[in-house]
Amino acid sequence: MPESGYAAPPDPTSLILSQLAVVLGLSFICSTSGIYYSGRSGLPGLGDPRKLPRALPKLALTAAVMGVFSYFLFDRHFISISPASYPENIHYILSVALKNAVTEEVILRLGITSLAVALLGSRRYGVILSALITALFSLRYSSFIGETPVLNYIFITQVSLAFLSGLVTGYFFVTKGLIFSMTLRFILSGKLLVMALL
Repeated sequence: MPESGYAAPPDPTSLILSQLAVVLGLSFICSTSGIYYSGRSGLPGLGDPRKLPRALPKLALTAAVMGVFSYFLFDRHFISISPASYPENIHYILSVALKNAVTEEVILRLGITSLAVALLGSRRYGVILSALITALFSLRYSSFIGETPVLNYIFITQVSLAFLSGLVTGYFFVTKGLIFSMTLRFILSGKLLVMALL
């Protein structure tokens, strides 16, 4: 141990693998409990994949509106604080889009929203509670990039947009199903590609 009393940083590979194990374990727990509670609460669960092609224009329009609001209210300001949050590598952008669409939607929508709807007995209040939790999760990103959360424009906008995004994706989850909220999140992540091309 160094003289300062701090332990040496962990091996990056083992850190990534341990975080991956936690995320996969959490995703498994959330998907198992989400399927159980969505069935008990009358939620559509995964949804009907045959209805997805007809819903794509509505999902794309919703994602475009969300992306434009996000860009003008938040992203164009935040990029100067954390340029690494806006990758230019297409493979990285695709991996972020898939992570957002799959992992976060399984945990936040299928797991937390299904549980909130079952506990509160209301789709509306379940979506609102889940959106609040989504907004709280967005706070962790500031510490991840080394910023201390300060009550300023960036902080308020980040939390507000995360809450609104949670409401919209939660609405699609409770009315259409998980594949619809996943598709919306995947399309919304396309804003990273647009920003990389600008």
